[in-house]
Amino acid sequence: MFVEYSYTGYKWVIILFYDLLKSPNFYKLSLFNLYWWGVLDKLIFNFLAFILVSSTVSAASIIITSDEFFDEVQKLAIFDGSTEVVNISFIDSNYAGVEDNSFVGFNNQNIEGVGEISGYDYSLAKKIISFLRDNSYESITLFGDAKLVPPSYYFYNDVGQNLYDEWIPTDFFYASPDYDLNVDSAIGRIPVTTKEEAEIFVNKMISWLEDDLVVVGAGKITDSVLYKGELAVVDTINKGLLGTNFKKYFESDNKFKRNELMDYFTDGGAGILYIIGHGDGDKMFFQDGVISSRDVLSLEYKTGIPVIISVLCNNGAFDTRLTGKTYSKSFGEAIMTSKAGGIAYLGTARQSYGVPEVEIGNGSVNGVKKDYMTELVDYVLESDEENLGDKIKLGIKKFVVNNDMNDKYNLRTVLEFSLLGDPNLKLKKRDVLAINKPELLIEKDNNFVKVKSSEFANIDVLDVNTDSLVISQHNTKELSFPYSESKVYLIKADNGKEVRSYLGLKEEVSETVVVKKVYVEEQESTGKIHKVNIKMAELRGAVLSCDRSTVLDLRIKNDGQRIENLVLEIKSDDLGIQTTDDIRLEEGDEFSSSYSLQFPSTKQGDYEISVRVGNELVSDSEKVKLAIFDCNQSGNVENRTVSEKVVVPQQVVDVKVENKFFEVVAVMLVMCAVIFSTLAVIFKDKLK
Repeated sequence: MFVEYSYTGYKWVIILFYDLLKSPNFYKLSLFNLYWWGVLDKLIFNFLAFILVSSTVSAASIIITSDEFFDEVQKLAIFDGSTEVVNISFIDSNYAGVEDNSFVGFNNQNIEGVGEISGYDYSLAKKIISFLRDNSYESITLFGDAKLVPPSYYFYNDVGQNLYDEWIPTDFFYASPDYDLNVDSAIGRIPVTTKEEAEIFVNKMISWLEDDLVVVGAGKITDSVLYKGELAVVDTINKGLLGTNFKKYFESDNKFKRNELMDYFTDGGAGILYIIGHGDGDKMFFQDGVISSRDVLSLEYKTGIPVIISVLCNNGAFDTRLTGKTYSKSFGEAIMTSKAGGIAYLGTARQSYGVPEVEIGNGSVNGVKKDYMTELVDYVLESDEENLGDKIKLGIKKFVVNNDMNDKYNLRTVLEFSLLGDPNLKLKKRDVLAINKPELLIEKDNNFVKVKSSEFANIDVLDVNTDSLVISQHNTKELSFPYSESKVYLIKADNGKEVRSYLGLKEEVSETVVVKKVYVEEQESTGKIHKVNIKMAELRGAVLSCDRSTVLDLRIKNDGQRIENLVLEIKSDDLGIQTTDDIRLEEGDEFSSSYSLQFPSTKQGDYEISVRVGNELVSDSEKVKLAIFDCNQSGNVENRTVSEKVVVPQQVVDVKVENKFFEVVAVMLVMCAVIFSTLAVIFKDKLK
């Protein structure tokens, strides 16, 4: 295991000194040869680590990393503060893997496409989960791509477009090692593959300066004339979630273009870059072209690069080397390993969903209903937390509470959402946009239309059929333009907040563009019926004491005359159980399965487990009783098996010291070491 340490102050002094020690030519300037300089290097750094650890409280964060990134990870841990480090080989050697989770995926080797994921170390993933069950942290940073630090799981979700899209890598169960959907820790991944990439990222992180500006870019997303991607962003702005200092690059303004947005990847100048559009794994698509992973990797160092929020399919993948994609890095991987590009990437590892439903009435956009990714992003942005990882953690919590997690798309959204970056990254608190949104009054007079706004605003009128500007006036409350019955017009009034209205729109009704697989068939007039029965729901052990584990056996039969696509739910709030499974049963078919249940810390008492199976047309449910009794100490020892004995890593015991003696000593030692080294160089130069 690496040295564990937590630093609360003077981190810049330590980092500068550490860089000096690690300089490839520094030992040549010293009075020591290479061997003895290496020895002195380790002694000094570890002594400083010991001094500073003893003067601070216990670490709140951890970095889990591959062994080869020792130097780079230590520097990042110093910078983040209050951070421990553990290497993968230590966990692999000292921890036993936990049980499989109940989510459909890699634990079922009979599902089509599972063989396409080569090199995934599922055994190691379960050992990491075991470690995180024994050691809780506020934030977790995974330092390495999926080949070096395996995803917590590969989740199978059959609403994808192909086999690749149906198998989703997720780090979620590291953040929730008890396998429920209540995320316990903030988590992020830095998907580097080499020491050079690791050094690039750490240097970017240490030198990063957040810009005040928020840049948003979006277009139509679909063939609808409503520019739904833009409406999703406009709704976020109108809620006040992006502050007061922002800049729009919209397709309706003919600005959602490659070169317009590429400048922010190349030169920085934005704190947040929020883009809704289309992705293809290694590309972002714009009106006039693409920005690719190769483009991003060719950039030179910049400090003011953005946090990228991206509702684009596949671009947040961090497992490129496991899936054998034709490109070497996904767009998100390229952002993290480029010298510029971005400091963090929020997106999805596979295809994402979230095109909003739009309510149109009398030509006006009266409402935008978001779901899936666009809804989750709003929850993340509305959090007041300073750390990026904490904002995401609270956003996911709110999404889970406000949505039906039996819905395949909701579950997919939570498990495929990824933060590529350091969860300890601190963001500025942005002011709320406290202005009144304009209200529009549109009057037709023969062949002319008069537009009146309740607030001074920039008013634009576009011909939607040709995507061309008809008229534009800034800081006005009124304008007129000639009107043709054969055209569709988009009218936008923008004073910071924005409203939109349409003229000539053929269908002024709500639209749902996301195509969902519908599993419920209408009952035909032929008299065929729906009937599903739970034939058996039994616990192998319904009374537990020392051994707090049991197995739930289920048997479900389709006694109807229709093919049924069903959702099985096993739930108990008191026991912390929330498990779902998807079942497809032909007429007369049966489903049999067993679910392992463990309750190591549950209090003595009587409990009830609810089992329900069904869809919109048919359902059945059962209640299963469970009794748990306390176990005496001797009984507990007798029932403990060898496999339950988990080796816990050695911990550095942190002692909180009220005075600053140790910190002062540490700084004095650093300064003395620097002075000593400088004098050595001067003395050596004099001898020449």
